[in-house]
Amino acid sequence: MREACRAFVRKVGAALPKTRIIAISVPPVLRAANSPEGLALIKKTNALLSALADEEPSLEFVDLFPAFADAGGRTRAELFVEDGTHFSAQGYAIVAALLKPKL
Repeated sequence: MREACRAFVRKVGAALPKTRIIAISVPPVLRAANSPEGLALIKKTNALLSALADEEPSLEFVDLFPAFADAGGRTRAELFVEDGTHFSAQGYAIVAALLKPKL
């Protein structure tokens, strides 16, 4: 996955050198975050994206995870609709607030 992301960033950079890419983290979606394996995969994916953004000047990483987890690290269910994967209106408002300063 890391090399596929890097290839995408570089391909965009070659064709559109002034383009910035913003990668958002995987939030603690309910189904995945409620299992140790799922939570570990989310954290591993986010760490990979963050590290890649440190290496690629045109890539910026925005970490949603802290805003979507409570103080104990549990998913804030109110930020998702019933399926536990898609954001609620409140969740989208948080995403917008985190992304707006980057645009």
